[in-house]
Amino acid sequence: MPNYWLISLPADGDRNTAWQRLRSDVAADQTDLCTFNVPEFKIGTLDSLVQLSDELIKTDMAYGVVTTKIVDVLRNLVKGDEQVLTSMLTINGRSVDQYLKGFSWDTSKYRSDKSLSDICGTISQSVSSIETGLKTKSTVYNTAKNNHQSLSRRQNGNLSIRSLTGIVKEDHVIKDSEYLQTLFVAVPINSVKDWETQYETLSQMVVPRSSVKITADNDYALFSVTVFKRVADEFANKCRDRKFIVRDYQFSPEQEQADRMAHLNAESEEKELQTTLLQWCHTSFGEVFAAWIHIKALRVFVESVLRYGLPPDFIAALIKPKPKAEAKLRDTLVARYANLEGKHNSAKGSSKAVDNSEGSHLDEFQSVLGNDYTPFVLFQVNWNLFDKE
Repeated sequence: MPNYWLISLPADGDRNTAWQRLRSDVAADQTDLCTFNVPEFKIGTLDSLVQLSDELIKTDMAYGVVTTKIVDVLRNLVKGDEQVLTSMLTINGRSVDQYLKGFSWDTSKYRSDKSLSDICGTISQSVSSIETGLKTKSTVYNTAKNNHQSLSRRQNGNLSIRSLTGIVKEDHVIKDSEYLQTLFVAVPINSVKDWETQYETLSQMVVPRSSVKITADNDYALFSVTVFKRVADEFANKCRDRKFIVRDYQFSPEQEQADRMAHLNAESEEKELQTTLLQWCHTSFGEVFAAWIHIKALRVFVESVLRYGLPPDFIAALIKPKPKAEAKLRDTLVARYANLEGKHNSAKGSSKAVDNSEGSHLDEFQSVLGNDYTPFVLFQVNWNLFDKE
């Protein structure tokens, strides 16, 4: 999936001309270009804008992380199926590409007549709630998943770990004996001959010729053996020394049904929680991604005012560079608008420019493509979900 750029340029009183100039600049690369509608917010003081600019950098990064976490959970739930994952990543029924290209400020959720800090606070509340919900719901689901996997291993693992219910039959067991006890031992396949020649001498009071092979898999053979109860622990320790595994198992006719029901219940619980988490992540992704892009819109506005001055007079656009053409397009735009830095950031006394006493701290106000400075406002929406690198 591609990256997207959010860019703003000063309009100098003629937004139509500014837009046509930008369209002409990107036309050669056949780059997708769309308007990015940013409301005209209440501005407040320069100090408040500078402070908010710093806060928005952190908020932007945090929301990107939450968005990525939800995507990662969804990816695991759909077992990495790119087609299914893409279909789950929608915002109000629109794909990410459609949402970005048709972005408009959601005034029903975030009133644009509020102060910038109030708007940021409202957005933060919703995302914080979703982040908490993601942690809680993921923990509950993973617990159920691990429980199901544990029971499945007991049902399907090798004879050293799997449940012996259904394998050991009633006639394999000596019952109701005051002195004798039946033990079940998983013996490595390559040690079966050692078992057969050694088991009677591992301890005293082992019933001769009592070992019976019940079943085997690729790794282990399962034997029953009868010993006197008083030496059962000693016998088990001697077995352990020779890597014979005495299974902790007591035959019970009722246990087979109980184990089967436990496994079925665990499987059902995992599937139910998986479906619930999948739907919740699908819905929450749309909410968090929309909140993230609204934060980006706030950043575009704030940085444009800090960069180009008052009153706000700029155009904002969404650019979707062609794959592997980002560097070339960026260089083209930097060269085309190189004059903006001197015009809008060094104009002392201009009513349009922000007080240049802050000019030396411009990099502190602005986070543009990491540490790469451009003479115009430029932010990325990184959306490379399926990159192999």
